[in-house]
Amino acid sequence: MSLRGVGGKAIIYAAANGVGSGAQLLLVLYCAYILAGESLGVLTLFIAMVALATQVLGLGLTASFQRDFFTAPSHLRPVFLSTIVWVVVLVGCALILLAAGAGLALYAWLESPGLLVVALLGALGQALQQFLLITWQSEDAALDYARFFLVFCVAQLGVPIGLIHWVDMGWQSAVTGQALVFCGSGLLSLLILRRKGYLTCRIDKDYLRRSLAYGLPLVPYQLAGWGMAMLDRFLITAFSGVAVAGYYALAFQVAQVINIASSGFVQAFTPWLYAALGRQDDRLRPQIGRLVALYAMGLAVLCGVGYLSFRVFADIIARHSYQQAILYAPWLFLAMFFNGMYRIVSCFTLFHGSTGRLALITLGVAVTSVLLNVTLLPVHGAIASAWIVSLSFGLLFGLTLLTEMARTRV
Repeated sequence: MSLRGVGGKAIIYAAANGVGSGAQLLLVLYCAYILAGESLGVLTLFIAMVALATQVLGLGLTASFQRDFFTAPSHLRPVFLSTIVWVVVLVGCALILLAAGAGLALYAWLESPGLLVVALLGALGQALQQFLLITWQSEDAALDYARFFLVFCVAQLGVPIGLIHWVDMGWQSAVTGQALVFCGSGLLSLLILRRKGYLTCRIDKDYLRRSLAYGLPLVPYQLAGWGMAMLDRFLITAFSGVAVAGYYALAFQVAQVINIASSGFVQAFTPWLYAALGRQDDRLRPQIGRLVALYAMGLAVLCGVGYLSFRVFADIIARHSYQQAILYAPWLFLAMFFNGMYRIVSCFTLFHGSTGRLALITLGVAVTSVLLNVTLLPVHGAIASAWIVSLSFGLLFGLTLLTEMARTRV
């Protein structure tokens, strides 16, 4: 694929991810408009729980399969994918049963005992969906990817809003609707993979050991990344209340628009980069450098435009929740810029298999982030979390860049 092809696919992936993520953003904006602050806070905590559980259930195996897609013979791909899909299904079912048992045992002490089970069900669906999406991405089937996300978007927005109006149970309706959509997308993903010939009943134990050796170090790496992006909402809830956590999460969700664009570029860039690095052709290095530089400039402009647009939108709507959210927005847009740059640098690190090193960097930054939150939140309030998440992603980008530069000198 040419550089022009990378740009074209990046637009398709960004548009597709924008449709899916935009649906969740619109849902949060809608719930912020009609629900009380506490209900909005519970919904955003549920979204954070699903994101965390998806990282755990994935076991880092999607990254392992994508790398092996380009390095292993094509006839082995169904065996490899089937192996990791069924392992994820087994782990997911076991965790759901454990959560259900714990919920029953602690029913009298928990305010929402079923919330964790519903989040795990949704996360299992999301984890299975990732296997289909990574397959389409590796096959360069961007249009199939986009069509799937269009259907996903309509359901992700329509089902929760429909339940809110028809059942009228507040945040419970929104949570149930999201979980139903996630589970449905997971089942649909399995059916599509089966029809494409990727899903069999075989499990290759040797490949499972190799993929776990590559993927498991990514779990603490992904959890630490989740901690930097999501854990502050739970800490804000503890120190400032669930309503303030909802306002902060609203600003974070808006800033995630930047992640949509960066994710689209990374998804198009990664297969091209892996193929280029696999050929070990030094003549491609200037092209890679120019592409990364253009990406950085475009990302910076997008962050500035995104923040100014949100300010104008918040002034027009003139709702209390939006006015509160705008306080955190500039720091969160800066954080998304650093996160987008980090994702590009980490592509190189992941290709060379340095997952353990990446996990240590991310874990160290995440621990620093939590300590700073615990120290500064009681003094400065939720704005401290916005400062800290920006600093954390900046550190993550800088340390990963320095590590990759050191590796290339060896």
